[in-house]
Amino acid sequence: MQLKTIATPLTIGSFILVSVTGVCMFFEIHAGFIQPAHEFLSLAFLAGALMHIVVHRKAILNHLKKPLGIGLALLFGVITICAVLPLNTGAGGAGHEVARKSEAIFLDANVNSIAKMMHRSSDELLALLASQGYAQEDSLQTVREIAIAAKHNPHELLALLLKSVPLPAED
Repeated sequence: MQLKTIATPLTIGSFILVSVTGVCMFFEIHAGFIQPAHEFLSLAFLAGALMHIVVHRKAILNHLKKPLGIGLALLFGVITICAVLPLNTGAGGAGHEVARKSEAIFLDANVNSIAKMMHRSSDELLALLASQGYAQEDSLQTVREIAIAAKHNPHELLALLLKSVPLPAED
């Protein structure tokens, strides 16, 4: 099989998948296996794009000789570099690790504990949850347990709780 026989169909098919799943993720739609498909099948898109570049290298080089081609290539190159650089994370991506662990602590905390951290009463949070359709037995249930019982994503429930509290004023 020739390289150009597979390059374009693989690029087109994987582009459609990566684009649709990327838009879903942008709008925080996490149904099915959107995120894993996006992450793993982006490798198929990369392989198809690389094959497409090899097959059409002359045309691509011609485009890169023009100001628009150079400008767009540079623009996306800079955006790519900025996207992969750690921002405000300290040495070794510590900020990401702190955020990940904090999220895990909140998801496995019960409503009483979260209410204390948010300087609210358990009754306030239970009322908020009830108003949003989350049934809970008592304030000792964890965020994860309440979300799973309601067949919702635990992260969505955590976001609901965190959005309900204003940020403290900075000094």
